[in-house]
Amino acid sequence: MRWRALLILVLAPALLAQPAPRRPRGIYAVVNVEDNINQQQKANPAITETQLNTYFNSLYQDLLGNPAISGLTLQVHWDTLNPNAPPGANAYDWSYVDDAFAQAAEAAKTIQLIVPPGFQTPQWVLSQIPSCDGLFAFPVQTPPSTCGTATFVGYSEGGDGTVLPLPWNPIYKSAWRTFLTALAARYGSNPAFVSIAVAGPTAASAEMIVPNNNNSNNPQTQFDLPIAPNDMWRQLLLFQYPGMAAYKNSDQAFIDEWNAAIDMYGEVFSGVTLVATTGDGLINFSSNFTIPSAFSADCGNPNMDCAAETTILSHFVDPTAGGANAKATQTSGMEASRAGIGNLGVAGVKLLSQSTAQLAGSSAQILGGAQFNTSFANFTLQEGCTSTFPPNASDMPAGCSIPSNCTIQACIPVACIPQACLAPGVTQASLASYPTYGKVLSMDPMALIPPEQAEYNVLNVYFDGTAVASFFGGTQGAAPLNYLQIYSPDIQYAEANVNAPAQVVETGGATVSMTAQALLNLASQKLLEIAKPTLPAATLAVPASGSGTSSTFTFTFSDSAGYASLTVLDVLINSALDGRKACYVAFVPSGASAGSVYLVDNAGDAGGPYSGMTLPGSQSVSNSQCTVSGAGSSVSSNGNTVTLTLAITFAAGFAGNQVIYLSAQDASGSSGWQVLGTWNVPGSPAIGPAVSGMSPPRTSSLGPTAYTFTFTDTKGWQDISVANILINGAIDGRHGCYLALVPASSSLLLVDDAGDAGGPYSGMVLPGSGSISNSQCTIAGAGSSVTSSGNTLTLTLAITFSQSFAGEQIFYLSARNNSGQDSGWQAVGTNDVP
Repeated sequence: MRWRALLILVLAPALLAQPAPRRPRGIYAVVNVEDNINQQQKANPAITETQLNTYFNSLYQDLLGNPAISGLTLQVHWDTLNPNAPPGANAYDWSYVDDAFAQAAEAAKTIQLIVPPGFQTPQWVLSQIPSCDGLFAFPVQTPPSTCGTATFVGYSEGGDGTVLPLPWNPIYKSAWRTFLTALAARYGSNPAFVSIAVAGPTAASAEMIVPNNNNSNNPQTQFDLPIAPNDMWRQLLLFQYPGMAAYKNSDQAFIDEWNAAIDMYGEVFSGVTLVATTGDGLINFSSNFTIPSAFSADCGNPNMDCAAETTILSHFVDPTAGGANAKATQTSGMEASRAGIGNLGVAGVKLLSQSTAQLAGSSAQILGGAQFNTSFANFTLQEGCTSTFPPNASDMPAGCSIPSNCTIQACIPVACIPQACLAPGVTQASLASYPTYGKVLSMDPMALIPPEQAEYNVLNVYFDGTAVASFFGGTQGAAPLNYLQIYSPDIQYAEANVNAPAQVVETGGATVSMTAQALLNLASQKLLEIAKPTLPAATLAVPASGSGTSSTFTFTFSDSAGYASLTVLDVLINSALDGRKACYVAFVPSGASAGSVYLVDNAGDAGGPYSGMTLPGSQSVSNSQCTVSGAGSSVSSNGNTVTLTLAITFAAGFAGNQVIYLSAQDASGSSGWQVLGTWNVPGSPAIGPAVSGMSPPRTSSLGPTAYTFTFTDTKGWQDISVANILINGAIDGRHGCYLALVPASSSLLLVDDAGDAGGPYSGMVLPGSGSISNSQCTIAGAGSSVTSSGNTLTLTLAITFSQSFAGEQIFYLSARNNSGQDSGWQAVGTNDVP
């Protein structure tokens, strides 16, 4: 049996608070919808829409179940979502996106949207726009003045066709705005929707890239005479802007349309994050350009493209641009070999996020993000080698010559694999028997850097210059970053290889054994630490453990902007993160309702109904789980801190081990629910196997720490067949420290990262001197023991937690007897793994 996370009600810590723009935070799994559809149709040409929806639901669920993943980045084409002209029937097909939002809601995670137009424009739109291709005929066939498309062949990023609507065409722009308005109407108010990439004056993505001499067939040969892509743009601009010198041999038209797109997105969307994606792909017509002085550091190789993109960014960062939204910039071409090369890129993202980090207001503070260029699992050398692969001129090994007819990586000669792409100890001479990279990959993959090394190398580039850079071999700095997009095949690779670590050479030269999942976990933890704006915190519950039908609890919350910035403080006491049948309290520390305490009713809806009182006061509020008394309750504030004291009496029907969850909210967002303690509400003595508790019940330690767990059975300790310990953020064996003791043999078993209680697992007998480990924890035989007497079984374990397991973890215990009777999982303690 595999332990799954409990079905929980998505709680609303924003009770009574005004919403701030929603911002992406953490690692997002990139799902390219069309690529997945094509793969499924290739595998099964007869696949139905229903089967595709089933496939996507399963994919989304798997990705969102990964503990390192904050949500999904959906890349889905305009023509997929809008196959027919509105307002006609079947104008929109939202099914794949609806599935993603449904799964995200179930997992309490979030969605980023990247919807590119350009080459992905629906045919019904293209059919309305006359072509400008006559400009490239011989002799010239003057197109109508309303022409608005051009044909570009061999564009490196692909696309659903070769016909590109021109950025300035009014039919194209109007149809695009109509679609975005429908998109906003469907998802704009969905709390899981956190960001959308600005697009429109684009080609096949949301990046600032159009077909040019470097990324498309050069020359273009589909016309009567060959012509370079840049020359096509020259003629298109002359035709569209006759007699207007500012648009001749200039990127001004692209600047105008990008600025207009930013403004339009600010009008259509509200309460989310707008993302501008640089691309190093506008046209370099000439040397006549001006780079905005505030962005001079972004253009180490000054050219017209960088001048145009930074001019667009100058408009984007203006606090008056973008409407009632937060804003972010990102690069979508991050590779290990691109560090410090070219303009803008992830270095430009960090410069902007750092320079605006202290500005007030969501429209002034520019967040930072990035996307891996490709899959580190499927294209390991291209993505993660520190030398360019396939090699460019600067990284070309001696003796390398790539045949002109070699158009895929597999045919690249072995002599062209840079040394940096080879595993430690492997040289070109070692591979002399293989003719091509493809042969090495199929016959001797261990000769190349593993995907884990590639992942580490790109994370080094991403985190360099941030406060957590040292965890990935970088140089520490002050740049904040908010999110990182990694392709879904890499998340699946990490899950499939969760028990198969690889040797990774760190920047300093040390070799360590680590899994791709452990790297994801660490990256997620550290990224959430540096994301902006700094969120409020729920920091302390006193007592953090204990037992009784009543107690006076003191809870501490903080906000770096001062205690007056806190809007809602939540306390939830229940056996799991579920507002139903809970002791669920919200306190309002500021504003017109300051001092109000609300107790949510048994249904657990944070929107009410609830009963309330004001502190200080002598009233009380009750539901079926608890009563909060004004007498004995109080609140105090000082500096950045609010201290809330609540006198709580628990109902007899609420007996059992309960978890104490806290959250805090201000205008910038929520701390999220934090596990800060456990409490036992006494009830009738258990008959059969039971859980007594643990010591110490609350720690903040990587370890090694000796934890003692106590189990009982009214038929005697010998009746206990299995004693289980699960340490995780919820009752889920996956990516947890999941242990089972068989008392009859003193055998201790540690389940692997996949979390299946049926195995595989590692084991040892207590007492002993060995150790057992998975990616979350190590249990040492030295310092561990098991004793028994009468009805009691006592287990002491010396546990060390992995750094990648950081965060608030709950200790759940259960006991099962020889008759199959089970105590059920009981929360008995917590550890804030640093």
